[in-house]
Amino acid sequence: MFIFTKIAEKTLNKIDSVDRESILYKLRQIKEWKIEPDISKLHKFWEASHRLRIGDYRLILKKIDDWYVVLDVWHRQSIYR
Repeated sequence: MFIFTKIAEKTLNKIDSVDRESILYKLRQIKEWKIEPDISKLHKFWEASHRLRIGDYRLILKKIDDWYVVLDVWHRQSIYR
């Protein structure tokens, strides 16, 4: 359901371990338990089409068929600037 780009993986690895595990846990919940994610459409991003909120972080996504490609991971304070 989610595929990470190299940039997204690199950014995720820079996040502290507690937040990183929280993000990965939430993605596993969505995948395994078919939980409805908090995914919203984006309007002013040229490549991304959606975003997923997980705690203080936002996953910037591009939807391709039934899959979401995670383009990047940003902290909520810096994503919208």
